Amino acid sequence: MGQASASSGKRKYHMKSMDVKILKLIKKYEQLKKNGALEKNLERKRKKNASKQRKLIPKSKSTT
Repeated sequence: MGQASASSGKRKYHMKSMDVKILKLIKKYEQLKKNGALEKNLERKRKKNASKQRKLIPKSKSTT
């Protein structure tokens, strides 16, 4: 934003925080894909989420 745009009445554009997060994720996954580590990263994330899901499921009571 230079003086020309300021004098024409335009304001600065501030990205929403969610848009910034999305752009960071896109950049991260593009970098992982370029390095060839994308599949390993996604597999690790799947394992982590599966572990979280198992913790949330209540254990059944044994009837002995």
